[in-house]
Amino acid sequence: MAGDGGPQVRGARAHVQSVWLWILGIWDPSHNLNLYMKDIGKLFKELDFVLVVGHSFHRIANYFGKSNYGTWHLTAEHEKQKISRGIESTTDTRFSSAYYQALSVQRCMPAISKCYSDGNLSFNTAATKKLRVYIDLESDEHHQFMRDLSKFFVHLLEPGANAIKILEGSTVNCADVFYCWVAIAYQQESVFASRSSIERFRLDVLNAYNQRFNQMMSRSSHKIFLI
Repeated sequence: MAGDGGPQVRGARAHVQSVWLWILGIWDPSHNLNLYMKDIGKLFKELDFVLVVGHSFHRIANYFGKSNYGTWHLTAEHEKQKISRGIESTTDTRFSSAYYQALSVQRCMPAISKCYSDGNLSFNTAATKKLRVYIDLESDEHHQFMRDLSKFFVHLLEPGANAIKILEGSTVNCADVFYCWVAIAYQQESVFASRSSIERFRLDVLNAYNQRFNQMMSRSSHKIFLI
């Protein structure tokens, strides 16, 4: 029986296990990984330019989520550039939604920039004017934005998002959970080994990883993930 350890399920799970001793209590692996990704996000809130990146890709995605006109032009440009998937919304009920939204903006940016440079989309409203510098291929802010989007939101969160996708399957076993955590550690070490500007957060990320990993491994029946 899986659960996230919250107060609304903790008592019920303990009661069920006390009555039916053969039922194992398992710490919810997908929920636990989602909390880990949130922990990483909190580490970067002190960086102003990371806040700019996060706020900007949300605003870009929200624009296309609300504008039928913008979506029509973007879809047409997608077809020309053979981009198969569009902008994803954080309103979708799924773990690691911010990662998938950032990835979709990264994926669609060539088409968005083309729509802007061709004059099909002007981004001239009070809410969208500030986005121009991040969309315009001629601006230094655009290239800095894309570098930061890739390093901070996509590459670092990608291992956790991929693991969640795997662990939401119907045939997942305890070995898969352990393997996913090992794979996350390996991939994140690769990111920090690139000597990027986020290297100074390595220890903080490792501490967050160790906390959630230990939580996952130790708070299930008989430490089943370590058997």
